[in-house]
Amino acid sequence: MLMVMPGTRQPADPLTRAKRIALRLLGGHAWSRAEMLARLARRGCDPESALAAVGELERAGLMGDERYARERVRTELARRPAADALLEHTLTSRGVSPALAASTTRSVTAGQSESACWRTATVRRPWPAWARRS
Repeated sequence: MLMVMPGTRQPADPLTRAKRIALRLLGGHAWSRAEMLARLARRGCDPESALAAVGELERAGLMGDERYARERVRTELARRPAADALLEHTLTSRGVSPALAASTTRSVTAGQSESACWRTATVRRPWPAWARRS
């Protein structure tokens, strides 16, 4: 049974509270380990509970730096072409290790040629409906 602090809806157990906050954050998008720990600290979770909660979520496969890195690189490339160095910098600035950032970027961009990226970047896209004059 989950114990709740009197007068609040927050669980009395700091680990349960940290897991609930982390799961809510993961509902929006993926987070790196470092980002999640920083977010939990900002929300008032103690470091031990935050580390334990993140560890449990990683063991359950709900989050992790590898998963985050793959998802982030794919999202960035879907929005616009980007050089490997820029993608690696984006990942390392968000707490992913440089080695993992480099290997993930290489594995995701392995099948793309530079000329294909340029073609994608220079394709003329029609104006969105909201921007057209009627």
